[in-house]
Amino acid sequence: MHLALVAIGIVLFGPPWSLVFIATAAIGFWWMERKLPERRHPEYSIAAAWCAAQIGIGVAIALTGAPTSYAIAWLAIPVATLPARFSLPGVIAGVGFTLTVLLVATVAPDPAEAVDNYLYILCAAVVIVSIAIYGVPLMTSDTEHRSGSLIDPLTGLLNRAQLETRFEELAYQAKVSGQPLAMLMCDIDHFKGVNDGHGHAAGDAVLRDAAYAIRRNLRPFDVVYRLGGEEFLAILPGTGPIRALAIAERLRSTVELGPTGGVPITVSVGVSILSADAEDRSYETMFGRADGALYAAKAAGRNQVVTADPPGTTSNRLFVREERRRRIAEEPDAQQAPQPEDV
Repeated sequence: MHLALVAIGIVLFGPPWSLVFIATAAIGFWWMERKLPERRHPEYSIAAAWCAAQIGIGVAIALTGAPTSYAIAWLAIPVATLPARFSLPGVIAGVGFTLTVLLVATVAPDPAEAVDNYLYILCAAVVIVSIAIYGVPLMTSDTEHRSGSLIDPLTGLLNRAQLETRFEELAYQAKVSGQPLAMLMCDIDHFKGVNDGHGHAAGDAVLRDAAYAIRRNLRPFDVVYRLGGEEFLAILPGTGPIRALAIAERLRSTVELGPTGGVPITVSVGVSILSADAEDRSYETMFGRADGALYAAKAAGRNQVVTADPPGTTSNRLFVREERRRRIAEEPDAQQAPQPEDV
């Protein structure tokens, strides 16, 4: 959008040849948006495209009069989009980058002319900074308002309001990148007994500590939701069955070792895997399989990790192998006959 405004300005007030730089930046944004689903850190691609747009405007400034160029004001247009795309550190970095482009584009071609016309440069810098300062609190207020409907106030985790939408995005990204996707459904065992025996304040403390334990056992780009009550759900991009089961076991063990709100608790975990070549990629199917695995963990005695894959599939055989290795490590003196590796 901001590139379109700059292009209109060039058509009305500037030489048509300077559209080349804006067209180059527009192509960069178009290519970036096509590749976003494949990126593990899409924010870096967005930042690179944004910087390229500012550099294009900077080149147009340097070639059309430097400090007296009609294009100086256009640097402020992309700055107006910064608060909507990045957090405060990103906005500060973007403003700093823009001011650097401004100085290079206006001073480098002719320093003497830049000194004579310093007011043009100063006014442009003031406008750029002012737009950023004005935009940050507006976007912060909007973000806080949105967060109020998306964040669970007790645990600080996401609630399920946008769960299905986010899953569809991650499932599409997994398909494009050829990577698997894991879903972990966790439920605190006998949580009603915590509330009944220790009070609701203790129950709230248990939920907060359990949520923290879950969150710190996951990676920064994994997403965790509180479904309601004592149920939590995590989505792990790029995670296959063996890693998902290992993460689930680590999570289960962390909660069991506690302490969580001063009350000893355990969790049951159901695991479901969406393979890269899966035909049914719907949220309902994935959720149903994870929920079924959680129910199986509960039925098997709780405080367990169960995968939704049918018996005999690769993930179960790998899980059995890892469990065997773990138990051997815990009992070094046990006499165990050598076992062939599972396929």
